[in-house]
Amino acid sequence: MGPRAALRLLLRLTLCGAAIAIAPVASADGATPRRVVAVKIDGASEDARPLEATIRELLARLQLNVTTPDKVPPASLLESVTIDLTGTYGARVVVRSANGTTVLDRTVPRGDSPAIQREQIAHAVRGAAEAELLIDDDRVAGRAPPVIEPLPAFEPRPASATEDAMRVEAPPANADTPPTPLLPRPARARVARALALDVSTFAGGGLFAPDASVVARVGGAAALWLRKDGVRPGVSVLALYAFPFETGDDVVSARTNVLSLRVLPSVALVHNARFSLEVEAGGGLDVVSVDPTSAELPSSALGAATTRASGVFSGAVTGRLGLASDVALTLTAMLDVDPTSRRWVFDDRGLSRDVLAPWTARPMLLAGLSFTAMGPAR
Repeated sequence: MGPRAALRLLLRLTLCGAAIAIAPVASADGATPRRVVAVKIDGASEDARPLEATIRELLARLQLNVTTPDKVPPASLLESVTIDLTGTYGARVVVRSANGTTVLDRTVPRGDSPAIQREQIAHAVRGAAEAELLIDDDRVAGRAPPVIEPLPAFEPRPASATEDAMRVEAPPANADTPPTPLLPRPARARVARALALDVSTFAGGGLFAPDASVVARVGGAAALWLRKDGVRPGVSVLALYAFPFETGDDVVSARTNVLSLRVLPSVALVHNARFSLEVEAGGGLDVVSVDPTSAELPSSALGAATTRASGVFSGAVTGRLGLASDVALTLTAMLDVDPTSRRWVFDDRGLSRDVLAPWTARPMLLAGLSFTAMGPAR
């Protein structure tokens, strides 16, 4: 055989070996590998979508496809996964094999970060899938599952006379004594884990007196919330400052500024990761400072500046649009009601004129930014 013929023979043998190496291996009974995982997630869509994406990413590394239970051919199903996100304390993850055997039943606790919980759930699903892949590879290859031999029975050696003398007999069990129940998690600990502190700043404007234009306001608030399933209660403390504004006429006018403090018990009627709607009702104080001025009258005729504090009832509705798990845009419509009906009057030789007469009902609109400073996110 010449060198050229030998080279052609060597090339043919190499190609045949490569074809054999890359050809799929079929089992003796023609079984095909199972490479589909059915995933069902119960819960809000804004929580389910990122979790499903995380599971898809991890299972794709194992060359597994993820779909819904109603779209899986039975012959391709490796395992089915059910995740319940509606639990109070965490997400329950149940994984069943193709024959219905439960291989994982675990509750992943709800922590401060939803992203960490998603990673924990996805890694639990991936771990169960890796175990099922090993079993399925044995099935496809026609290998029998490993048989675990039982351990030999333990035969205690006879006790010596010294050991018999030293043995202490346990007291007989009382069959009438009920088993000790498992203690539930203390309610105080559950409440502490659900408490959250939100801090916000806002600006806007509102009406204060008939002859004043829209009064600009700025302020901040701190709100303590009990973030749990269902209706969420809370309480907010607000501080508002109204920029100085002028009222009166050409003869006498008043330069006024207002500092407002409010305590508002709150209830979040609608809440999810993207939007929440809160209703608040409470009260507080308005500290009003009035400084009279005039271009025609001497200062001795006007009197000194005065500061008065009056009680105010308040109600508000706040909408929050989530930008992230702990940051939100806020829009608040508030109504203050002042039952005192106090007025500031200038008396000029028996002729009285109102310098400042605040509205009894004073609406305002505030927009701001809120973030969670402590505790679980929205």
